[in-house]
Amino acid sequence: MDISARLKGTLAQAVVKAAFSHFQYRVVPFGIEETVREVASLEKEEYDKLDLPPTLRQTPDFIVASLDMSRAHLVEVKFRKRWSDKIRKLLFNTLRNQIMSWGGKLIVVFVFRDFFGKGTCLKCLSLKVEDDGKRYLEVVSPSGVVKNYNDVTEADFCDLSAFFPMVETESPEFKSALVSLVSAQEVLSNNGQEDDPPVREEVVPPVVTPPPQPRPRPPFFARPPARTKLPA
Repeated sequence: MDISARLKGTLAQAVVKAAFSHFQYRVVPFGIEETVREVASLEKEEYDKLDLPPTLRQTPDFIVASLDMSRAHLVEVKFRKRWSDKIRKLLFNTLRNQIMSWGGKLIVVFVFRDFFGKGTCLKCLSLKVEDDGKRYLEVVSPSGVVKNYNDVTEADFCDLSAFFPMVETESPEFKSALVSLVSAQEVLSNNGQEDDPPVREEVVPPVVTPPPQPRPRPPFFARPPARTKLPA
């Protein structure tokens, strides 16, 4: 990973962690670079040679929980200049593989440089993959309405408060601080590639139940003929 991508990823995670912490949520760093810190210094080729299991490689960035620990979410963070069909397609396999590895549900928090012409902001999508053999990636609204990820529009992105009620990202102070931090992305990107590389779908072998085998019959033993009693 080049220094630009590393700094942008670290910046996005720091912004989201600070937002949750400021609004009284417990934030547990959970990504692979936190749980296996030695991998943070590896180049991509060296990292790939480790051949780590997919579940470990796809660990979400944070566990975010309420102060009383009554509710918690797995949270993944993405830094993007904007949303587009290209971004949606590039993220499809990445997100679906990750969600399938981690219980079927995930909240993805996006740090957008410019969200549909409305400026810098934080938005999120609640995603799920049903374990029904079809493995559709779906977006779940705060009210429980489900739609296909490929049909996602601007209206499907939620403020963080939709799933984390204590977070207030619309205050002028928060917006000003966010714009100042995210503006550093222009310096870090240096007109480089910001998109995720295409990710192949993880092939999950189907569970095959063997057909029932006939039970072996017990060996046949012939009864000896009854003995006839002779008269005394």
